[in-house]
Amino acid sequence: MNSNNYEGIRYERDESERDYDYLLPLKSEALSYLDKGEATCVCQLKKYSVLVKFMYNGNVYTKEYDIENDVRDFANFNQSINIGLFPNILSPIETENNYFKLALSVADNNNGEEEWHTLDIKDITLSFYKKDNNGDYFHIEEADAERAQNGVKHAVVRSRQGMGVNSLEYSTKYYELFNTDFDAIELSIGNDSGFLRPKWRKAERTNDSYKYAIDLGTSNTFISRTRTGDNTAPEMFSMNKPMVSYLHDYNVRRQYSEVSSIEEAMDKPLCNAMKTEFVPPFIDGMDYKFPIRTAICKARNIADQPTLFDNHNIAFFYEKMMENDFQECNTDVKWDVNEDSINVFIRELLLIIKCDILQHNGVLCQTSVVWFRPLSFSGNTKRIYERSWKRLAKEILFTDNVVCYTESEAPYYYFAKRNIIKNTDSVAVIDIGGGSTDYVYFSENKPVSASSVHFGCNVLWSNGHSGFGNVRENGIYNKYIDSLNWRTNDDLRTLESEMKVNTHCSTTDIINFWLSNSKYNDIVDRLHDDFLPLFAYHFTAIIYYVATMYKYKGYAAPRSIVFSGNGSRYIDNFITEDNTLIEQVVTSIFSKVYGTVDNIHIVMPDIRKESTCYGGLYRPVNAEDVPAVIYHGVDMEYDNVGQMNADSTLQNKLLLKYKEMNDLYGEVLDILKRGCVIDNSVDLNLFKDNAKTNYKENLSTHYLTDVRQKYTNDDDVCNDAAFFIPVVDKIFEMTKLV
Repeated sequence: MNSNNYEGIRYERDESERDYDYLLPLKSEALSYLDKGEATCVCQLKKYSVLVKFMYNGNVYTKEYDIENDVRDFANFNQSINIGLFPNILSPIETENNYFKLALSVADNNNGEEEWHTLDIKDITLSFYKKDNNGDYFHIEEADAERAQNGVKHAVVRSRQGMGVNSLEYSTKYYELFNTDFDAIELSIGNDSGFLRPKWRKAERTNDSYKYAIDLGTSNTFISRTRTGDNTAPEMFSMNKPMVSYLHDYNVRRQYSEVSSIEEAMDKPLCNAMKTEFVPPFIDGMDYKFPIRTAICKARNIADQPTLFDNHNIAFFYEKMMENDFQECNTDVKWDVNEDSINVFIRELLLIIKCDILQHNGVLCQTSVVWFRPLSFSGNTKRIYERSWKRLAKEILFTDNVVCYTESEAPYYYFAKRNIIKNTDSVAVIDIGGGSTDYVYFSENKPVSASSVHFGCNVLWSNGHSGFGNVRENGIYNKYIDSLNWRTNDDLRTLESEMKVNTHCSTTDIINFWLSNSKYNDIVDRLHDDFLPLFAYHFTAIIYYVATMYKYKGYAAPRSIVFSGNGSRYIDNFITEDNTLIEQVVTSIFSKVYGTVDNIHIVMPDIRKESTCYGGLYRPVNAEDVPAVIYHGVDMEYDNVGQMNADSTLQNKLLLKYKEMNDLYGEVLDILKRGCVIDNSVDLNLFKDNAKTNYKENLSTHYLTDVRQKYTNDDDVCNDAAFFIPVVDKIFEMTKLV
């Protein structure tokens, strides 16, 4: 047992080779005597028995337990048990200690050689006790959180060990205490029971406060942190102390991280349970670090409302190991608009942040929280996120200091702080993410307009407008699924095979898995060599759209364009790292739209996605809100869907825009060819010719589903640019050209 986390019984004449522990075999009434120093309890280890001595008021009370008949020996029974307590730290303000979760995991490894599993999760219970003002322990009763002021919620069994070779190897049960902490745990298995006393970490009172920026992205989630009043560079969120107290002991090995030491010291089935169902030991910046994949793990086939840890949790293990057959992972968290799932994800993030604040002895109620939204969030989606962040920050961090900035504008303030932007006369920030691309135009350091389109990098990995998540027709997926070189990393090769047969894993999930682990495979070089013209088309569409929008709005062509967002890395990874060539491409497109323009300076910062979080930390409080612009690709303002549907010329105008864009696409490929980025082995005409086809059919078909049928009221506002409707299909077609 981990003596840094829990206090059990003390030993008389302890043995150095002892690798086990006993719980305190006492009643709750006796615990107060131990606390007050009025009694001691020790055990004496004998060859065939254990003698427990309780010394109180000058008297010695003893009880001897026969090892073979009276002692439950998990190792001898081929069974294992563990407890994880989160968070493991107390605030000095008692009312702030309002949430604790305990994961009870058990495994019976008897697989039929002599007898099948005899350790059933329903026979194992935890009970909780707290000291009153007199130091006496009282039982914390199970209670309904909707009506009671405090208590323990009804325990929930999430996983149940099964019989047979392919069945689940562990069982888990979750306990939640609300509006109270506790001083002792009674573990009972059948008629056997004993006490543990947690050794809480305790925060100290200071005046320090912290500011956190949380960017919940389509593919990845980032958190950055700074201490209020500091003028130091921001940092990506990490911790240096465990936030979970486990029952098992471990030794930190010099060559490995503390997290890996904690996890590898667990029995393997229980380790898998904790990894896939519970919060990590801590965010150490190595084994667990931000950014994380925006993914939720949930128990399969449940009808209950999503509840943190009882049946849902953040999938910190995603792309590291596969979920089991009784779980499923959802990577469409951000756009799913399932308020319960969003609440689970945000709740776990804020609970981790709460633990971090207390570890730094910060003041919870003075915490500032910044979150971000794309401009395409509107209506009900925007309300859901606003409600969730405000309510949960108040409940968990006791703060009302919650603000939202758009993903579009935030990077500018970080780049300006770092003096990355040299010419601020007119600047465009283009933030390319997984699900969306955001544009913000600044003039003289002031935001002029922002727009967001649901057209990010994931369209490159998906299957066009297919409504089925398990379609596997993407050309990139089919070209590489059985041919990537994983070198000597058999674990990732195995994980890829498991994802391939899992129908819940989309082509987007699998290709993002390849990219997340690109240092272990050859995906980057192969995408550059095989699909550069495809990425050039995606890039051309993004730049052409913003050029026509700014020209229509009457803005001067930007003197500088700064790229942010993880998605923008496809420019230097899969097109070219030569900034001069990218400047030629961008300037050429703007010149076609505007007439001749001066060379546009391109900035490709080392820090891309993190810039949103960092910018949120340094955005001036009095900065002007950026006005939102919806531009559908033609020189016409539409106040609502009714006006769009009534305009019989809209689709023909868009078709003319596609023709101009595709002529530019051919010029872009020629620039890259002259710049020696594309070699002679690539058939550019194949891509140029394909780029000119099928727009009319795809626009007509998917305008019907994405606009006319999606928005049923004429006064509804379409926030997604109609321009990109057939462009998504064209990208899907191009993936299949190689």
